[in-house]
Amino acid sequence: MKRLITIVFIFISLTSNSDAQISVSAYGAVSIPTGSFSDYYNPALGFRGNIFYATSENSQYFLNSGLNVWKFNNDKFNDWFHNNGGVGTFNLEIPITAIPLLAGARYSVDYNRRTKIFLEAALGVYFITSNASGKFTDNTGTYDAGNEKNNYTEFTLHIGGGTTIALGSKFSLDIGAYFDVITNSEAVKQAKTKNSKDYYDSSRVTTLIFCAGLSYQF
Repeated sequence: MKRLITIVFIFISLTSNSDAQISVSAYGAVSIPTGSFSDYYNPALGFRGNIFYATSENSQYFLNSGLNVWKFNNDKFNDWFHNNGGVGTFNLEIPITAIPLLAGARYSVDYNRRTKIFLEAALGVYFITSNASGKFTDNTGTYDAGNEKNNYTEFTLHIGGGTTIALGSKFSLDIGAYFDVITNSEAVKQAKTKNSKDYYDSSRVTTLIFCAGLSYQF
């Protein structure tokens, strides 16, 4: 909560310029796990939204939020389990729901009269919920694998870039690709057996995000 309050106050202080122009955007998003995260989770469909404060023609500050839900890849997990000598089959549901809250800056350059190319960076948090449930079956029967819910707040670095194409005086098309680094995500650790020396203990997880949507300038 202290991190969240700090992010909001920093954003307010940076955007206090009375000449700033306000715009909002909404995007559809595909979030693709990378690195070890991709071993057990599938790409997620979601959405993102921004509030922008432009302090010059090419400089903007923004707040970003949205929603991602990553689905657990049960087949990959069972392959890993069997390859490491396990006997039996897991049927698990371990979705991860993530809500980002980021504050950052975007800088654009003109490509032509209607098109800008931009780079952006932000810091913030991910509010993460992990729900684990399922069953385990072997030659002795089927057993309940348990039910567990966990909530985390994780620090996040966000970087990326893209293009904006003016569709008129108010609307523009935004297309971008971003890379989010989420630190200490305990939610990912729920995807692997706690009895294995190969239990994933990385200090971060990463995801590649592709977004496309519309912006409106007030």
